[in-house]
Amino acid sequence: MKIKTLTSITFIIGMAIAVGTTAGISWAAEQLPPGVVAIADKQMNYAAAEDFCKQNGGKLPRINDSDSWDGTQQKSASLDGFAKHPKPDGTGIAYPVELPKGKFFWTGTKDAANPNFVWYIQHRSNNSSDMGEVNFDKWIIRGPRDVMCVK
Repeated sequence: MKIKTLTSITFIIGMAIAVGTTAGISWAAEQLPPGVVAIADKQMNYAAAEDFCKQNGGKLPRINDSDSWDGTQQKSASLDGFAKHPKPDGTGIAYPVELPKGKFFWTGTKDAANPNFVWYIQHRSNNSSDMGEVNFDKWIIRGPRDVMCVK
């Protein structure tokens, strides 16, 4: 009897560890913006974010379809998975209304001057009625950021 109880406790503890170390998808497919295949339910460092996207059949969105970028020409930059979201004036990239504001999503593009930094995107708006645009910034690869995967 004690062996069965011990086995059950071990199994439950094992399940808790497995659940605690694996990021899940927090959005149903029909809620995602066009081109987005997954959004993680927690922040991750860059390597974990890349793995999460691969496991979900996607990749981190890249800026200008490039592995590195110097940050120039932000108004004319493109972002994988966001082609259907240009700003009405043709400059910049509109932030998809389906994505939560206040998040900092990794991209798959490293900083050209320092490969220990990766570009991320966030929502930026000067007007509460404006849907906003994608703002680019960079962060160290071991730091936590939100994760969105595109096709």
